[in-house]
Amino acid sequence: MSLAGELRKVADRLSTPGAKEARKLRVPLDLYRLYRRLGELTQICTVFDVGANTGEFASWTAKCLPEASIHAFEPLTVCHERLRAAAARHPGMSVHTCALGDRAGMTEMFQNDYSPSSSLLPMEDRHRELWPKTAGDKAVEVEVRTLDDVVAETKAAGPAFLKLDVQGFEMHVLRGAEKALANEVAIVMCETLFEGLYEGQAEFLEMLRFLDERGFRFLEFADERRLGENGRLIYADAVFVRRELRYS
Repeated sequence: MSLAGELRKVADRLSTPGAKEARKLRVPLDLYRLYRRLGELTQICTVFDVGANTGEFASWTAKCLPEASIHAFEPLTVCHERLRAAAARHPGMSVHTCALGDRAGMTEMFQNDYSPSSSLLPMEDRHRELWPKTAGDKAVEVEVRTLDDVVAETKAAGPAFLKLDVQGFEMHVLRGAEKALANEVAIVMCETLFEGLYEGQAEFLEMLRFLDERGFRFLEFADERRLGENGRLIYADAVFVRRELRYS
């Protein structure tokens, strides 16, 4: 794209509704606008950030939803110092040093040299082809809990927003959240992979069917990642909401 085209793109973005507010908060415009749209459907009282890594998403969320309680889940010890520092800046944020899944216990996790690509599932070669910096990983033991157990323990209040960024492990987390999906959770945002990046990864249609059976409808895709000159879709965040929630 030419310099003039880039400048037009920036100017269009700056004139987008919410751009001034997002810049003031120092949060991504697309995320700010997503929270504004979701706020038209329901008030979000609690956020479950599953796969919080070093707390970037949780920190943005705390700025966009200052009244919400945020529970950030991250099992990797290499991320905990920065995650706890983020929580110290936001009084409503709690850190849980565990993974979430469909059963409680200890299990092996593949800690990647690029920590956001770490997963409880083995990485496929295709992932390393697309992102060579993710070539190295090692197995570490981590604790796994279920969201239902955490909700019961913390008495987290709904309506809740459940965000999953767990590198293909999404269905395991959802299966451990049956009670929460029936009660507290009103919105689910799942990272969805459209290429084979992890062994046994969740598929979009599988998540769609599972959540549909539990009273959620697909709302939109957010934060797409595309590669190649033709913009092939690699992954996106799929947003689901309770079926009864509608824009006025």
